[in-house]
Amino acid sequence: MRKLINMATCLLLFLSILYVTVFADPINVSVAFDTGKLSVFGDLGDAGANKYVSLKVVDNNVDLTAIDTSSNEQKYSEALKYLAVIKTDNKGNYSFPLFSFEGDSDFYTICITQSDKSSMVYSVKDFFIPTTANINNFISKFNASSATDMIKTLLDNERENVTVGFDFTFYNMLSDTAKLKMADMMFENLPYNKATEIYDDINSFSVISGLLNTKSTEQIKYFLKPELSNYTYKQKIMISNALGLEKLFTKSTTNKLFNSYTESECNNVLNKVLSGNYSDLDSLYDLIDISIINSEIASIGDWNKVNGVINSFKDVLTCIDYNKYNNASNRSKIDKNLQSKAFTSVSQLCEYINSSVEEDSDTPHNNSPKGSGGGGSTGRKTYYADVAVVEEIKKPAGKMLFTDIEGVSWAEGAINYLYNKEVLSGKETGKFYPNDLVTREEFVKMFVKAFGFTSSEECKFADVPKDSWYYPYINAAYKNGLINGVDDLNFGVGNTILRQDVAVIISRALGKSAGINTDMFNDYNTIDEYAKESVAYLAQNEILNGFEDGTFMPKQGCTRAQAAKIIYKLIQISGKD
Repeated sequence: MRKLINMATCLLLFLSILYVTVFADPINVSVAFDTGKLSVFGDLGDAGANKYVSLKVVDNNVDLTAIDTSSNEQKYSEALKYLAVIKTDNKGNYSFPLFSFEGDSDFYTICITQSDKSSMVYSVKDFFIPTTANINNFISKFNASSATDMIKTLLDNERENVTVGFDFTFYNMLSDTAKLKMADMMFENLPYNKATEIYDDINSFSVISGLLNTKSTEQIKYFLKPELSNYTYKQKIMISNALGLEKLFTKSTTNKLFNSYTESECNNVLNKVLSGNYSDLDSLYDLIDISIINSEIASIGDWNKVNGVINSFKDVLTCIDYNKYNNASNRSKIDKNLQSKAFTSVSQLCEYINSSVEEDSDTPHNNSPKGSGGGGSTGRKTYYADVAVVEEIKKPAGKMLFTDIEGVSWAEGAINYLYNKEVLSGKETGKFYPNDLVTREEFVKMFVKAFGFTSSEECKFADVPKDSWYYPYINAAYKNGLINGVDDLNFGVGNTILRQDVAVIISRALGKSAGINTDMFNDYNTIDEYAKESVAYLAQNEILNGFEDGTFMPKQGCTRAQAAKIIYKLIQISGKD
């Protein structure tokens, strides 16, 4: 176990050396307990760039600035245990070579003075420098411990009567219960060969035990986001090493979000974390993950955006079957329910979504009553399904063109047909990515190619340069009256195309529209005015329908599979096949 900890520690310490200015203070001092040598480095900022600085080690009770060297040369010589001079780099950083000096185990003052500003002194007081004999004696006592409470007693004694000078900052934060749990971790690692191993584990296990046993929002926050704390550079590195923060805050969406949160946002998440149950770092990080996801879902007012939130956490919610979820006929119901729930683990959320999915079929979910000889249906007409199907789409003969479209069987024939007609293509060899959202320029390209629109005139949009691949398609669509920009200057390249804009393009191509009908969809009033007549026409003619809950979701995006299905159906209706 310790080998793995030490390997991770070595790697992270190496990284910390490369990025020493991240947390660096004007003076940082550490002692290599195995050799007795000291390391002194720091950052004096731009004002201290390219300056000579002096390093002085003196007895702890001596004030060097009060000694007049011209009249007290002997006193100065006796007080000064070590002296060195070095020049800072062009950013004000400095690092003295490792050094040692003859002396007793005792407390010393280590100070840095800038040569051209003798009054500017940075110092570390009460820094304990141990002898090799003291260090070896401590290792022997530690390895002789036969129980957890003996380790705790030895650490408590060392804290009160210093012999080696370990930093007990994190150990001192612990309750007696947390100290025993920390000591238990160290007992499992006996025996130790080096003092540095003991020192590293004291700090690592104190941080871990402190994190897992605290109920303080401030303490857990400063452990997980040490840059917010007043810890020294070295202590921040210790935290990072112990908790694996380098990995934690660069590998997943939740942790990147947490790292970008304000202090208030952090507190909101951590209050939820502290009310949960966790016993180790993995379960704690899982609780942080789900608390952040719960918070993100709850923070959006529009349930139409829940699907986008869930998809943005694919690297965390790895157990969700996204193919089935994104194409579920009851996805709107799932997304609405997600807004009203608070999950306690990542696995619970994944299980809920997977178990709630009702797979879509090749036929529309139109369950509205049919008229009969005895009379017609009454009340509001409900429009079901994402895209209505007039006739079954036959899969073209030949081998499978894309290996990732079996999960969207309702669109497979359309995708293969349009590929063979060179209307669309995959994103890479053998991959179509059917559930990726379509951008405005991508949909326009498919639509223009499918129906042969052209134009030789120049396009007006500032975000559509002539040398871009999408220029001729946007130009043709604009000149044929199919599209407008998102404003007077820009087309909106890179923006996801909305369902209401798909409706507008289709109705303009067909030259058809219908009167506004507020009873058509539950959310009809959320459709922008410019699109209401287009949506009404397409829905009345079952070209582009709504969802089973009676909504149209005009501001929702359109997937590549959905776009292919829509365009294929229009080709069938228009007879252009």
